[in-house]
Parts: sequence; structure tokens; C-alpha cells
Amino acid sequence: QVEQQILSMVSLYPEDEEIGRLLVEFYLSVGRVDEAEAWLRAQIKPESDDSGPRKVLLRFLAQIRSEGAMRDELTRILAQDPLPADVAADELGFRALKAGADYILGDRDQGMAALEEMLKGAEPSEEIDAIKVQLARMRLGTGNMVGARALVEEVLAHDPGPARRSGRCAQ
Repeated sequence: QVEQQILSMVSLYPEDEEIGRLLVEFYLSVGRVDEAEAWLRAQIKPESDDSGPRKVLLRFLAQIRSEGAMRDELTRILAQDPLPADVAADELGFRALKAGADYILGDRDQGMAALEEMLKGAEPSEEIDAIKVQLARMRLGTGNMVGARALVEEVLAHDPGPARRSGRCAQ
């Protein structure tokens, strides 16, 4: 009965993310992980440039299945030619997610090399700054404090942040 009520609510309000989350939580609470995953997969519209539903699925895979399941999914979708529109709209973001998964799963050099490759010749932007911060964290995790600091300084040079712009940042 509970499932039918939630499904009815989902059909009435398909754009309400909270109701969708409720359905996934219900499936998980009764041990129906495969159905939760299938519902999340059904929310992905590859012809749309909205990457949100796929990123929700990826978080689900990482948290409920494993980080390896998320990496496998990313490997599969990034190998598609052409890329689904939602992935193509944020290709760097998806590639950075995969690099992060590689790093977490022990392929540290591969993860860092992938991010370094993305940064080659890239024009400064918020997205590039986020990748630099991600790479800085990885470098810090491997003991490369000098390399991490250099990346953070590049990000701050591009966007010093509200505290630095207003002069309130302690030196």
C-alpha cells in the first residue's frame, strides 16, 4: 500500500524531487535496492542536457553499491560515442568524477593524471578551478604539499573569494 501511494504521488508530481527521494528511500528500507536503482535510471533523459538525474544515480551507486560500481558506470557512459547529451553538457564534470573514483579506488596516479590532462591549456573558469581544487586535495593526500599549494594559489589568483575581495581575510 505504501509503495502504491508513493508511486501515485510520483505520477501526480513527477518534477517533485522529494517524492522521488521518498520512493527510493522506501525501496531501500524494504531491501529492494535493484528497484531503487532502476527507478533512478528511468529518471535519466540522455537527450536532455540536464545532468542532475545521472549524477543522482552516480551518488546512489557510490553510496549504496560501491565506489567501484560508480566508476564502472562512468567508464561505460564516457566510452559512448556520441556521449549522451546530459554527459556532453558537463563532460569535464563527469571526467572529474571518474578521476576521483580512480583515486579513491587506489589508482591514484591515474586519477591525478586524468585531472592534469583536463587542465592542460584550459582557460580559467569556475569548473577549472573546481578541478584544480580536486587535484590539490589529491596531491595533498599523496604528500605533495608544494603541488597542492601551487594549485590553490592559482585558484585564488583567478577568484580570491569574497573574504579576500573585501580585505577581511587574515594573511
